[in-house]
Amino acid sequence: VIFQLLTRMESHYKSGLQLMQFTLSDKKFADKFKSVLVNSLRRIDCVTQSGEVTFIVLMPDATLEDCESIKNRVMENSDVEISFENEKIF
Repeated sequence: VIFQLLTRMESHYKSGLQLMQFTLSDKKFADKFKSVLVNSLRRIDCVTQSGEVTFIVLMPDATLEDCESIKNRVMENSDVEISFENEKIF
């Protein structure tokens, strides 16, 4: 199912698909961070929580600059230590 979704997304979004992962230092901040993250994303982006401290964001039609912009927005509005990873899917 995920492969089919990514295949469809690749044909529709020419700028590519970015994957971002945010990992919190402490699970007690997860609910507040989720709110900050959702409010920092574009309407087209998709976020899910993976475990207690990890959030994954799929950003269709996004560039590395878009990811940096969102990462900076999240970091400015969050008061918890966060690690961040980014990868271009296609």
